[in-house]
Amino acid sequence: MPALGAGRASGGALLFALGVSFYAVLIGILHRMVNRFANGRIFVSETLQGVWWMGIFLVVWPFVDTITTIAVTYALYQLGDIKFFLPSYGVDVGTVAGGVFLMALKFVIEQAILLQSENDLTI
Repeated sequence: MPALGAGRASGGALLFALGVSFYAVLIGILHRMVNRFANGRIFVSETLQGVWWMGIFLVVWPFVDTITTIAVTYALYQLGDIKFFLPSYGVDVGTVAGGVFLMALKFVIEQAILLQSENDLTI
């Protein structure tokens, strides 16, 4: 039989682990991009993939965060830890906008790569 309050701790731990893993993935993508930049490989297709995935993560994260926060709040309500279940549907629009900006920047970098390759072919 689980100890009293074991479910309460696991909900908070799940939310914390989800947040940490999100930032760990972003830091990993940034680290790979900075490594490429340090080696002089700026306008390469791997940069496009990194920028695109950072944009995707930034667009998706506020929705995942809102859903998991509501789920944990509801679980705490069911356990009796809180008296009222008042879900908050706030989504960080700035983060979503930053993600959309990075996704658009991917296309700008793609054009820069194309121009650089054309420039390398000219004599």
